[in-house]
Amino acid sequence: MRAATAEGLAAVAASSSEDARGRDGTDGALRRRFVQTARRAEVVGLINAARNEADLGLRFAEELCEIFGAEVAFVLDGAPADQPVRCVAAVGLSEADARAVLEEPDSARALRADRATVVSGSELLGVGAFSAILAPFIGEDGRTALVGVARLHERDFDEQDRSLVEAVTLAVGHGLERIWAYEERDRRAEEQGALVRAAKSLGRSLETSEQLESLCAEVRRALNCDAVVACLGDEVDGYVAIGAAGMPDSFLGFRQPPGTGQGGHAARADRTLVTHDY
Repeated sequence: MRAATAEGLAAVAASSSEDARGRDGTDGALRRRFVQTARRAEVVGLINAARNEADLGLRFAEELCEIFGAEVAFVLDGAPADQPVRCVAAVGLSEADARAVLEEPDSARALRADRATVVSGSELLGVGAFSAILAPFIGEDGRTALVGVARLHERDFDEQDRSLVEAVTLAVGHGLERIWAYEERDRRAEEQGALVRAAKSLGRSLETSEQLESLCAEVRRALNCDAVVACLGDEVDGYVAIGAAGMPDSFLGFRQPPGTGQGGHAARADRTLVTHDY
């Protein structure tokens, strides 16, 4: 009788221990979900508070590293078709290295995927990572962005991590779209203003050199670029720099032989050319 009672007590003790472990597991999962929900709300809040792309991207990347105990995080702008890939923000690697991430096979696959991609191994993404999550964002206009968070130590990401990255990537993507829309509106307004000012300045002088000087200054202002040069000539005698903005005065009069340079290439092609390696 006593033996049977002892066995019964042992069974009850074992059952209680299992229940306790089950409750601990459930409570742990609930606590983690609560924490992740709170962090998601925090990330969305800082995204909504950002007033420019750089501020949004850097805050977001830093928050990703903190949330996941990661050493690397980045936000890449796939950019329009005629523009190079841009690094919106990066933590733990240089802008050049961040842009190079988009050329990695894992990144290319992630951009085509419907959900965030979790990868693990060694020397991942060209940054020496052991695990990473890559989440794509495709805007309404087809413009893409890639959010990544990577660990340089051996600890894998799980499904809950993936879901959280997906949620905050959607938020940061919409935040970027909002900022890009504002920037595009301001850019178009500046371009229209530059056209008006250029037209007025062209009418104030009959001297070609003065007209081109004014035109270069307005183009530089409208495009927010470093230098603008206007040349006259042809593919027989070559080209001469008549006007410039952002260049030393000594550059005026510079002669470029026919059939050379990007300018000559554009003239021969009879169309506007864009290059990102000049």
